[in-house]
Amino acid sequence: MEAETVTTPSDVPVFDAMTTVLTAVLVSLIAYFGHGPLHDLLFQASTKTKSLGADTDDDSDVSSDRCMVKRLEEEEKNCVVSFGSQSGNAQEFAEKLGREAHTRYSLRSTVAEIDECTYQNLHKVPDSTIDDDGPFHKLREHGLHNLSYAAFGLGNSSYAHFNAVIRKVDERLQLCGARRHGPLGEADDGKGTNAEDFIDWKDKMWPRVIEAFGLVEHETEEREPAFEVIETPTHHGPIFQADYTDRNLAQQAQAVTNHCFAPISNSRLLSDAGGRSYIHVELDVKDTKLNYQTGDHLSVSLINSDVEVERFLRVFGLWDKRHETIRVRSLSDDLNPPFPSPCNYESAARFYIDICGPVSRDVISTFANSVSDAKQKTTLRQLGKDKEEFLALTGGNFTKLLP
Repeated sequence: MEAETVTTPSDVPVFDAMTTVLTAVLVSLIAYFGHGPLHDLLFQASTKTKSLGADTDDDSDVSSDRCMVKRLEEEEKNCVVSFGSQSGNAQEFAEKLGREAHTRYSLRSTVAEIDECTYQNLHKVPDSTIDDDGPFHKLREHGLHNLSYAAFGLGNSSYAHFNAVIRKVDERLQLCGARRHGPLGEADDGKGTNAEDFIDWKDKMWPRVIEAFGLVEHETEEREPAFEVIETPTHHGPIFQADYTDRNLAQQAQAVTNHCFAPISNSRLLSDAGGRSYIHVELDVKDTKLNYQTGDHLSVSLINSDVEVERFLRVFGLWDKRHETIRVRSLSDDLNPPFPSPCNYESAARFYIDICGPVSRDVISTFANSVSDAKQKTTLRQLGKDKEEFLALTGGNFTKLLP
């Protein structure tokens, strides 16, 4: 949702236009599909609705491996968290939301990237063009009445169209009869409040969902692990690390991740007036054969300092094993490992783990479940729940993972 503008020409098919809206920006969407056969819940079998698409073949879409209806049925899920992302922020929030839906409310949740699935059978949108709102008039009557959802968008108030896409998606879903539970969430990266905005939205959204579907919240003392770290002392080959000054390593990483990696050839501070700094950065893209496409973006990978890496590894008792090779395996099909494998503890801490970033209430709550001291556990849980108390402690300070 880093991009804030979407063009929907009048001659674009209705479904294609909606697909463009959903994938153009970062959107996190959770949909809960009641009880009973999913196929009947997601749309109503109706000859009148079927006639809306002259050449639409719903059975062929249901049989497709990319069909969301088929995926939910085969995996026996009743909740899907869909996201679209360029930088990875949306995916991170979506994965958190999916895990919370499962661990706290026993929902059979799955996480899916929007453009990897097809959604024709969610709303029976025809392949005809928009004409005097005719198709949408019929969809309001026959469309998404069985679909309940909650929506959260990531935007930036410094852009001309702040959260315009999530607002349009929400408007169209309700126009087609879907029901939103909780407020429309809108994060503002321009103010640096993404994490807090997400938590505030969840705190208001979940009670509405609980009330609507009779869910029961489970207070879990311990969180289920998301990943398994496997030590592989017999591995003697190359390991992944974000040192792309070596072009061979950069090309290997590009082949695995489909990202182009390039070293910084020059950087200098342009201005440091006020609260924001501006830095000029030059990248060496020699031999990369880059072709810019709309939606491509640039990010700079930061490296944690030697001091911070050593402190982190010592705190977690990993300093003596810092050179040991590890592999990370996801315990859920919905989660991607946080860094590539094989790696080692030192490379993971230096290149991939955000040691020096500001701590959020979500992180505090996660740590609380792993603390053995009862007093400290209570204190951390309170900080994770109470926004004002958390801000009173961290406001005006840069509070990071390790003091």
